[in-house]
Amino acid sequence: MRIGKEVVGEGFIDREKELRKIRGLIQKSNIVIYGPRRIGKSSLMLEAARRLRRRYACVRIDVRRLIPLDHKNFIKHLGLAALEAYSDATGEKLLLFVERVKMELPELLSRIRVHIKDWVELSIAPSPDLTDFLKRTFEMGEQLSWKAKKDFILMIDELPGLVRLTKGRPDKKDLDFLWALRGHMNEAKHVHYIVSGSEVGMMERLCGSREAPFYGSLIPIKLGGLERRSSLKFLEMFIPSEFANVIVKETSCFPLYLQAYATAAKLDGKTLESLHTSVFELLHLHFSDLENHLSPQQRLILRTMASKNIRTTRETSKALEMPYTTIHSNLERAVLTGFLQKVGEGKYEFTDPLFPKWLALPLL
Repeated sequence: MRIGKEVVGEGFIDREKELRKIRGLIQKSNIVIYGPRRIGKSSLMLEAARRLRRRYACVRIDVRRLIPLDHKNFIKHLGLAALEAYSDATGEKLLLFVERVKMELPELLSRIRVHIKDWVELSIAPSPDLTDFLKRTFEMGEQLSWKAKKDFILMIDELPGLVRLTKGRPDKKDLDFLWALRGHMNEAKHVHYIVSGSEVGMMERLCGSREAPFYGSLIPIKLGGLERRSSLKFLEMFIPSEFANVIVKETSCFPLYLQAYATAAKLDGKTLESLHTSVFELLHLHFSDLENHLSPQQRLILRTMASKNIRTTRETSKALEMPYTTIHSNLERAVLTGFLQKVGEGKYEFTDPLFPKWLALPLL
């Protein structure tokens, strides 16, 4: 494990059940992996790619890193991922070649006999027809896979990044785009898709509602904390077992937090209190980033819930002297974006075990 970084290979622990499920499903079904932020989705995808690389050419797209973050740029990077997978499968550096020459596509492109020229023209067009661009991108992926004589796995990390919220609901244009995406994914034969998302409520809505784009289309794998036994075994390499038992309970075995406690122990954390202090210092940027995903009003509401240890709409409305409907709409949006989970009518819990403790800290 490494704090804040994806982990693969020897540093990867647990998740064997999920890896077996991915291996068993991927040839016949597309997959969605979802769970709270920093629960290990990217690490699981990369470890699956490492273990499947003999049979498949695997490439990951991180939606969060797309600039600009729009439908056209996403389609372009989906096509570039297919080109990268082809290069990985054949050794032909097609991706770099296409990026360098753009419109001038000589003998190499004609030799592999796929419709790359049209795709490149669409990728750099100022206002392309996205319907045609998306169709050609999926067609190109299938043709490249057939030519490479190897199936591809394209991993789309943080798919909800493509979905804007309008008044707390997914934007209709973004949902229409996901419907189109679903249709092409379902038709693919030699390119397989694994998507992930941290916005738990949104992922469950997109995949679990009969009216939603991915209902019945993606097999879900929901991630929680690691297994208790694996977590204890990891922690006890760095700290006394009595500390490890407390930490496992307080962190719900979230991988990032186990990494942080292991690092804190290396920094001479001798007591449980000093370990806690070091961990919150180490994770300052992580928690600050989580806060940045909240609107000012949401931040105030969640801070109040955390500091006063209240979990209902009515109690929060009373504590802040805000209208019930305002609190309700903000909490429902926090469910959609993965910060809260609904545990009853008007009752909520934080999905992250340490974030409410961070929110409850006094403001400087």
